[in-house]
Amino acid sequence: MYAKRPARTRRSLAGAALVVAMAVLLAVVVNSAAPRSEDPVADAAASVPAQTAAGTTLRVAADGSGQYRTISEAAAAAKPGDTVLIAPGSYASFQVPTSGTTDKPITFQAGPGGKVTLTSGGTSNGRLDLSGRSNLRFVGIGVSKSSRFGIYADKAQNIVLQNCEVADSQDGGAVFIAGSNIRIVGCDVHGNNARGTSADMEGISLENVDGFEIAGNHVHDNGEEGIDAKYETRNGSIHGNRVENNRGPNIYVDSAHQIKVYDNISIGAKESSKAGIALAVENYSSTRKTYSVQIYNNVMIGNAGGGMSFWTEGSGSFTDISVVNNTFVANKKAGISIAGGQFAGTNILRNNLFSGNPADVSGSASAFEADHNLFSGSGIGANLITGVVKFVNATANDLRLAPGSAGLDAGSTDAAPTTDLTGAPRPSGKGVDVGAYELQVAPPTTAPVVPTTVPVVPTTVPVVPTTVPVVPTTVPVVPTTVPVVPTTVAPPTTVVPAVSSAPVVPSTVTSPAVSVPVVPPVSVPVVPAEGVTAVPPVPPVPPVPPVQASAVCVPFVPAWVVPAAGSRPGVPAGVTPASVTMSFFPIGLMTVPGPVPFVIPCALPRT
Repeated sequence: MYAKRPARTRRSLAGAALVVAMAVLLAVVVNSAAPRSEDPVADAAASVPAQTAAGTTLRVAADGSGQYRTISEAAAAAKPGDTVLIAPGSYASFQVPTSGTTDKPITFQAGPGGKVTLTSGGTSNGRLDLSGRSNLRFVGIGVSKSSRFGIYADKAQNIVLQNCEVADSQDGGAVFIAGSNIRIVGCDVHGNNARGTSADMEGISLENVDGFEIAGNHVHDNGEEGIDAKYETRNGSIHGNRVENNRGPNIYVDSAHQIKVYDNISIGAKESSKAGIALAVENYSSTRKTYSVQIYNNVMIGNAGGGMSFWTEGSGSFTDISVVNNTFVANKKAGISIAGGQFAGTNILRNNLFSGNPADVSGSASAFEADHNLFSGSGIGANLITGVVKFVNATANDLRLAPGSAGLDAGSTDAAPTTDLTGAPRPSGKGVDVGAYELQVAPPTTAPVVPTTVPVVPTTVPVVPTTVPVVPTTVPVVPTTVPVVPTTVAPPTTVVPAVSSAPVVPSTVTSPAVSVPVVPPVSVPVVPAEGVTAVPPVPPVPPVPPVQASAVCVPFVPAWVVPAAGSRPGVPAGVTPASVTMSFFPIGLMTVPGPVPFVIPCALPRT
């Protein structure tokens, strides 16, 4: 079912290794000769900056604007810690004669503004052959249309492929055998296995590799498997990839162990026997075991062979397999298909969501501890979750659970990953959601925002009583203007003789006509400062003196007095008594023209 002529593959790779060894020996002989003076390599090497502890940047440009015209020339001069910076464009393939060191790798990097593609040359193994090399980084360096493999490495260590494009190779795209610490990150791997089902290897192939990371790649439209970790490959992770439209399986773990497969989206594996994610044991394996594999936070959509499958070519075993918080939707066959193999250890099926598959689980799942799964049909295990599943947008393959969907907060925290496929925290809300996504609810810190707005309302309430005192504040303005009339009539100089008018205070207290209607209780705190300084006891309005006289008759002795001319202050000499009279007011003596009565207070001494 999944077997791929391993014997022929091994023979071809062994023959390739012999060719590589001969090529390396020839290169040593050629490079040992001193370059001719007319050799462009000699001229370019003379312009290389001196090596520093931090490494040197060696610049390559096909138009001659750099230190080197070819990558091969720069690679021959590169030392550990150096960076070969390559101007964007198409170049011939190259070999790397020198490895870097653990703390000083050699970096080959595309310059800003474009990408670098190797479109010609290479060894019998492919465009870029890294066999036997170590501590090398390739950033933005791609390969295209290799007649063999795109990038190939046998027994390579500490190799990084980053932001690369590996396209349209006749056989596998990026192939690593018997190496260690391999990282392929952020690459676009597509159109490989162009020769069809007779092609060797896969889009990305790891065989007997110890330590790896395959992350953030787009692996699509390859003629065999998309990502394949096989034959004792171990201690690594396949995560954050979008793997789609490969012949399939899109992600394949075959006779491998200690591997995590998480946060991937697997769509549309084409072959009817190929699942989105498959675990298998093929006959080529020496151990015939797949064990300690964790499958979580993955989404499988529309794969021809089902969402996930277990299969053995002859015999083999699966041990300690964990399938937690995955989403299986609208696959052409079962969400999970168990077609063979012996199971041992602890195998878990938990917090998974199944929807729109012909069957949720086919084959016997008795070897699994199944709980808290949401099945679209009859389910298995404990704590089954039921109800209507609502996705945000299933048509656009957005399979996040929408508010109100079944499965929200319904999962188990036991062995659940602490983040979802997007990296968002889990749980969020009352519990763990089933499937690969966790609906993010508002954090608790937003709750205090509501009471914070509540005090704003009472804060505006005091504004109303604040305006109420404004009304009585305007009331005292009226009596303030009343004293202005006598002030304009009597010159301030006539006020001085009335300093002895202290008894006037009780006179105003006993005067009901003055105190009741004019000074309301509300205005008392506002008026005194003006009333006392301007007019100590506020009298009635001067235009009606008879009323005032009768109102203050108790402490006063009213009398009509016609003083002799010039006999009192304020009566000028030569003025007849008939034309001037004197009147006493609480504010003192003043001259008033006309027939006005003269009122003498009881305590005022007479002259």
